[in-house]
Amino acid sequence: MALSLVEANKLTNPSLTQGVTEVFLDRGTRDHYALLPFKEYEGTAFEWNMEKTLPGGYANIDPYGSTSIVGGVGTRNRLSIKAAALMRHVDTAEIDVIGKSDINDQHAEDLLMGAKAFAQQHRRDFFYGNGTYNEGTGYNLSGLDYFLDKYAGRYQSGALVSPTWGNFQEQKFFPTTGANAGTPYGTKATFDYDWIDDLITREKGMGFDVIFSDRNSFLAFKTQLNAIQGNTAPMLMDERFGKPVYEYNGVLWVINDAVGAEKTSSMNKAASVSLAATTGELTVNLTTDPFFPGFQDLDIGREFEIYDNPPETGGSVIASGVITDITGAATAETDHTGGAVTGYLVLKATPAIYAIRYNDIDGVCAVYHKAEGTSVNAGEYNAPIVGFVAERIGALEDAPLLRTRLKWYGNYAALSPYSVARLSHYSLA
Repeated sequence: MALSLVEANKLTNPSLTQGVTEVFLDRGTRDHYALLPFKEYEGTAFEWNMEKTLPGGYANIDPYGSTSIVGGVGTRNRLSIKAAALMRHVDTAEIDVIGKSDINDQHAEDLLMGAKAFAQQHRRDFFYGNGTYNEGTGYNLSGLDYFLDKYAGRYQSGALVSPTWGNFQEQKFFPTTGANAGTPYGTKATFDYDWIDDLITREKGMGFDVIFSDRNSFLAFKTQLNAIQGNTAPMLMDERFGKPVYEYNGVLWVINDAVGAEKTSSMNKAASVSLAATTGELTVNLTTDPFFPGFQDLDIGREFEIYDNPPETGGSVIASGVITDITGAATAETDHTGGAVTGYLVLKATPAIYAIRYNDIDGVCAVYHKAEGTSVNAGEYNAPIVGFVAERIGALEDAPLLRTRLKWYGNYAALSPYSVARLSHYSLA
């Protein structure tokens, strides 16, 4: 079941946590979490069996004959995702609360902004994850980009690969003719609204529930569709989440600013990217920069820049180029002719469109840790609201600040390799 305020009210009494959940839903993730199913787990990881192949053989037999009934089982992969914790502190100056110099309760205002930032991090992690990839005993889902690149592509049946789709679940629009055929260079195919029909019919079983795209891809789709005679605005809208939203063939279309978004290695304000002088290999040290989500297939063809100092503080570009390949690190075609470069990496945004099926059987869902301690007060439920907790820390000892901790114990799971499909590496020009 998807998270809703009705369910949240059943799960908790503390007004602080309930209030944060309302802000989380209404101010940052309403179009996403109103549909996303949540599934609980215990322990340190969530485990499940992912479908690989269905049982074979024909089930049609002669009802008067003695033909054997087809049996057998399909094949599955036992997978797991590790528990993840997303946390942030919300601090309020004590004097702002004591003095009440503003008509607003300053602590509540700070908590609202913190919850909105928390929601934005969730939207980003849904696609990018936390940058870690673990194959040992299971699979740690590090966002849907990594799921497509490092898992789904490995477990496709050969019969599902078509001449135009390199992978059944993904269409990459690299140039198909000329010297740069099959590479991210040259003239890429320009976006065509017909691709969406192809995308949303790439399901196996139930259809897709939602399309996620960057803003510019949605505008290109809407512009082309509006130009077709006979289409009207109501044909593209449905009443959801309390307001009209766009749909296409019954599939909800959501703009998410994390899709194909710019990525930077400078979030921890440390020089953590290096560009080799001879091989053009681009490496980000995730030990010193754990916030960078790593390189993956969608980065091929992206332009990048390396700055000597953080770009937000006025740093200068010391190298630039285009990523040509992803092999753990990245290989780049660069205009830099000097020695090795170390600095701050910025990967430019790229357009992309995803189709996703939501459910907790063979789709995409969020998983959350089941329990967190025992209630102190009679009648008060002390477990998290499907993973969300607002914990009041109180006054800090070494500073005149009041602190609240927001946290979420959980992760995202794609329970089938056919629950996600993607269009990428096309041009909007």
